Amino acid sequence: EFKGNFGAIVNNLKNVLKRGRNHDSVAEILAHIFAVWSLKKSNIDWNSMRSEEGEYWLQPHPVQVLTLLRLLGNKELKNELVQVLTGEGKSVILGVLSTYAALVGYEVSCVCYSSYLSERDFKDFEAVFQEFGVLKMIKYSTVQEMCDQILNSAGNVRELTNKFLNSVVSSAPLGSNAEVQATKRILLIDEVDVFFGVDFYGNTFNPATLFRNEHTLALLKFIWDNRAAKVPPADVFKTAHFSELLKLFPTLERLFKSEVMKMLQAVTDVSLHNPIVMSDKIGYKIHDQISTTTVHGYETVFAYFSFNQQGDISQASLEEHVGMYIGCGRFSYAMIPETFNLIMGVSGTLESLSETERKIIQGYNIKRVACAPSIYGVSRRDFKEGSDVRVIRDKNEWFLKITQHAQDKRNAKRSVIIFFDDEKVLEEFSDLHASSFQKFEKLTERTEFKETVVKKSTASGTVTVCSRVFGRGVDFICRDDSTRAAGGVHVIQTFLTHSEAEFTQIKGRTARQGDPGTFEIIIWASDLGFVSISEEGIAKNEKDNTLFKMLQEAQNKHAKVLVESLIQKAQDVLPDHNKTLAFHKVLTQTKNTPQDQALIQKHIFDLNAASISTSKVAPYHLIFCLDDSGSMMGTPWNQLIEAMKGFMQKRIELCTSGGASAEDIVTIINHSHTAEVMCENHPITSSPETKTHFRSGGNNFKIALDLAKDQIAQVTDGYIPVLLFMSDGGCGNGEHEIENISRNFTPKGLKIFVIGFGQGCDEQKLKNMAIISGGQYFYGCTGVDLKAEFE
Repeated sequence: EFKGNFGAIVNNLKNVLKRGRNHDSVAEILAHIFAVWSLKKSNIDWNSMRSEEGEYWLQPHPVQVLTLLRLLGNKELKNELVQVLTGEGKSVILGVLSTYAALVGYEVSCVCYSSYLSERDFKDFEAVFQEFGVLKMIKYSTVQEMCDQILNSAGNVRELTNKFLNSVVSSAPLGSNAEVQATKRILLIDEVDVFFGVDFYGNTFNPATLFRNEHTLALLKFIWDNRAAKVPPADVFKTAHFSELLKLFPTLERLFKSEVMKMLQAVTDVSLHNPIVMSDKIGYKIHDQISTTTVHGYETVFAYFSFNQQGDISQASLEEHVGMYIGCGRFSYAMIPETFNLIMGVSGTLESLSETERKIIQGYNIKRVACAPSIYGVSRRDFKEGSDVRVIRDKNEWFLKITQHAQDKRNAKRSVIIFFDDEKVLEEFSDLHASSFQKFEKLTERTEFKETVVKKSTASGTVTVCSRVFGRGVDFICRDDSTRAAGGVHVIQTFLTHSEAEFTQIKGRTARQGDPGTFEIIIWASDLGFVSISEEGIAKNEKDNTLFKMLQEAQNKHAKVLVESLIQKAQDVLPDHNKTLAFHKVLTQTKNTPQDQALIQKHIFDLNAASISTSKVAPYHLIFCLDDSGSMMGTPWNQLIEAMKGFMQKRIELCTSGGASAEDIVTIINHSHTAEVMCENHPITSSPETKTHFRSGGNNFKIALDLAKDQIAQVTDGYIPVLLFMSDGGCGNGEHEIENISRNFTPKGLKIFVIGFGQGCDEQKLKNMAIISGGQYFYGCTGVDLKAEFE
């Protein structure tokens, strides 16, 4: 008879573990783990022999057990992935798998893209980990946190770099903070398609340390206090505090000067990335949370000065969080799995992986991939591809249609969950239509008590609006009998997903755990420009009742373009990754001798070399592609020209302040439904903005980019080509052309910037064009914003 004493179960398991690992012991170990989990999670009164009302037993489903036996039942553990459908207990499988791996001697890293989901799942299993004494062996984290853990496993690279810099200042010994490495390490991946997709694979984790002392603080304060006067770099270089820094680090003069240039650039950009004050710190939205550990260079530093001036940030917090950023390397996300002895994972969407993603996975010696059958049998989700998909032309009508459909379901005593592309659109909808609903909830990155909102969302009559990041992994479990009896939770998707996997995830937020549910798609036509869907295409497919097929094909084509370059991107960042590891090794082994100090300073310089300006500013050939379609007539066009003019003036100032002449040349291409070279190879100092004029017309990115490609091909040797593509709208092409430009000219040093302007611009399309081309995206809502972005 069990009386709440788990010691007997744990002790019995120790005897099983002593017998070694075989087929029988795997089953026994899992049985012990599940027993503790079930007893911990069930609502049972152990002091009563009677079954009380409200008590329940929580037990594993046979499919969960079979999945674990599939992963663990081999003679030797192997790298393997298993598909477990959405809402069918992936978190339980990962929790049990983590416990098992720790019990047999592995240090466990369970990685997820979302901090909210990672924290939720860890807390759900924490009591089980404690009972078995493996809590210290198991870490749940986001991908970014995982990078930190791996990079710092032999010593915290940020702290060691900072210690080194301050040891030079104070002549103190450097010391070490290396951690003991486990003999065996296992990586458990939650949602494989995200980990090996465009958000991480091929990209880098870029740690930086904040070098803080009296000189860096005074230097930043000088720049902040003189921001209105636009103090030239030469004046900053003459300050006593800058001179003191150079005395301490003479070999880093170019790096420090380059950092000053960045400070001067950022001092007017404190509002970029929408900083938020939280707990006396500056925070930013990252996936589904507000992160106070994420920084955006000196924009964040000067945001501290700004909010301190307003009284929202304390002086102590200001002094703790401002200083000079020194890069500590570029750590490749693609190399994370290489640091583990074993890789396992579960995902709801393995069948949706592209051929490129499958190739990436196979590169990690993951040869076994399996699909678990559904726990609940055939899904009870109702989604009619012919009638449950709508594309609305007018934005107000789009919002109204969403509201009407939500009201219909609410009136039928059901609950409704609406997913929006981003928080901006969500808030706009909420401002206009929240009053239409008696019970209205919002779930965004800013929501403090997320789990409370999730639990409320399925209550009868409740309408909940969510940003898209909550379309993955969140358990919108229906516990309301009235909602279930009326047909279950209704989900409305208001945007086109970027992949089949994301669509499957959002659709899976309803009809969970065998419940009924319904799903529909209501999209604003203007949001479809990024996948090359025209008005004619929409009209034809509406008539043929094939809208869903059209959207699926466009989505899959777009996803293919995004992922095809991933393998090459991962190879491109490998040299910097290896430099980072070499730097880290030197840091952890240094005796802080003069020779070591010189070597470390060389590593710091090399790792930051890409961002260091040369003494002679390299001349650019600036190729502006300016949207002069009909919507740009009048004030928008005039504001665009002023923004371009401001950009060129700032560029001239940058050159002259660095002691060089401004030798850039400018080409301007106007584009609407036609494209035309308005001026070609004009010196930047000759006011080239006066050589263009407004023409009007429609939109056709293809012909503009084809013309830009011709111009880039003619760039004179010795000049760095820079493409600045600007639009206030969208159209059905451009992705292929800008990818082609990038592929042909990035090896020659081409830089690409994509700039959106105005509330009507197709931000998603322009962002994707930047991603595809390896460029950067900027957005200006107003003329003032656009000028700031250009500068």
